[in-house]
Amino acid sequence: MTDNANMLKEFLDALEIDQVDVIGNDSGGGISQIFAANYPKRVRSLTLTNCDTHDNCPRMPLSRLWKW
Repeated sequence: MTDNANMLKEFLDALEIDQVDVIGNDSGGGISQIFAANYPKRVRSLTLTNCDTHDNCPRMPLSRLWKW
């Protein structure tokens, strides 16, 4: 996930974009959180929806949580 966050920074650098509104969904939520933590001045706003966190990916399979 950290590599993806760094790749996003490099992409924005190549396009000469200084600040962005970041929306993270599912696995992108973890990437978005790492990007925001590592490059806070690049993030104008951060929205997270139905997502993993950087240290909870991949999530434990639901079958381990449910006792039938």
